[in-house]
Amino acid sequence: MLFISLERFIRTLREHGVKRIMAMFLIIVLSIVILASAPSLVILFRDELLSAPRWVIDAEKIPVVLNLVLWILITIELMDSIRIYIARHILHLETVLSLAMIALARKIITLKLGEFEPVTILGVGGLVLAIAFAYYFVRKSHKECGMQGIHGFDDED
Repeated sequence: MLFISLERFIRTLREHGVKRIMAMFLIIVLSIVILASAPSLVILFRDELLSAPRWVIDAEKIPVVLNLVLWILITIELMDSIRIYIARHILHLETVLSLAMIALARKIITLKLGEFEPVTILGVGGLVLAIAFAYYFVRKSHKECGMQGIHGFDDED
């Protein structure tokens, strides 16, 4: 049953608090976003691959496809981050930084360089460097403390 009774809702609110309920609500909303975005990606691929010339994606459509793929990936990562928060009541800095890198990559891919001042482009470059350095130092500190990274890449290094 989709609807819960008011009594059960109040009991859940007392037991888990507003944060947990809001986190669960966000996971539901993000799931809907993913379920709504995935068919758009499939339709975009179908339309591009079946149009003349067949099996070739127009160069102008590649940023659109990548934008949608990265949007779905960001949404999945956000859901994972919220799930970890619900389970452990902690927010991993490594996950937040990887989300920032994906979001910035998405922005850079769709960026039309001719529309921006050089200072803005330098600012985006500075953001890329800042997030990359922060991610590197977080991973390095995890290694030094004997912690495994959230993504499990430490076994390969």
